Amino acid sequence: EEEKKKEEIGRWKDQPIQKKSGKFGIYIQCGDVSVPFVEEELEKTVERLEAKANGKNGSVIKEFKQYAIRNGQYGPYIIKTSVKKMQFVSLPKGLDGATLTEKEVEVLYQAGLAKKKWGKKI
Repeated sequence: EEEKKKEEIGRWKDQPIQKKSGKFGIYIQCGDVSVPFVEEELEKTVERLEAKANGKNGSVIKEFKQYAIRNGQYGPYIIKTSVKKMQFVSLPKGLDGATLTEKEVEVLYQAGLAKKKWGKKI
């Protein structure tokens, strides 16, 4: 069996940060934390490792009473924080999440869910 390729690209919390290849593609592993591989500076990779280790899937762009806009690995997205089963709705390209109002976020979220449900372009 061929050994999985490993390449040490740095260290974090006295552990090696390794670039590995798995069945879902290339990823970064450090201890028990892993994140998808992105061609970026080491500091950015460490920031993503820290965010995941601290239980944050994405950095918060803006928060409201019921919604949050976060930045994830595939770009900004909206979640409704007041529901048990979280659904992620991508923020349409070209919109700045930091400038949106709660009402606008609610409309975008509902439209995004409808689009997912019916598979139609809105």
